[in-house]
Amino acid sequence: MKIENFEKYNWIWHDADLILLKIVWSEDGIQTLLLRTELNPYEDRQLLINLGLNTPKIDLIFHDVGNLMFKGPGDYSLREVIVEWKIKKVGTSKAYKHEIECSGGTELSFICSQGIELKATEDN
Repeated sequence: MKIENFEKYNWIWHDADLILLKIVWSEDGIQTLLLRTELNPYEDRQLLINLGLNTPKIDLIFHDVGNLMFKGPGDYSLREVIVEWKIKKVGTSKAYKHEIECSGGTELSFICSQGIELKATEDN
């Protein structure tokens, strides 16, 4: 399921567990970023259920990612939890800058212009 206006949905990921972060480079150098998350069971997921995403584990796939910056966790004893997700439009383009902060100190910042693909998953 591809989402163009993710700022309508990003609040659902407040207090979501960050399970996996994966960066893939294609042969032509384009980066794809995958975030595997498990949503907080107390968060209202109705918007996602309406899209057919019924599981609490959701993969977020960002295609054509640029300006990727990652700061690793300060505390490795617990799984990271997303505490803040800011989204800002970049100029007049279709691109959006995403800034994600997690509970253990992880910070992730990147620009994506291709929308976001959401997939329900059962994988860890």
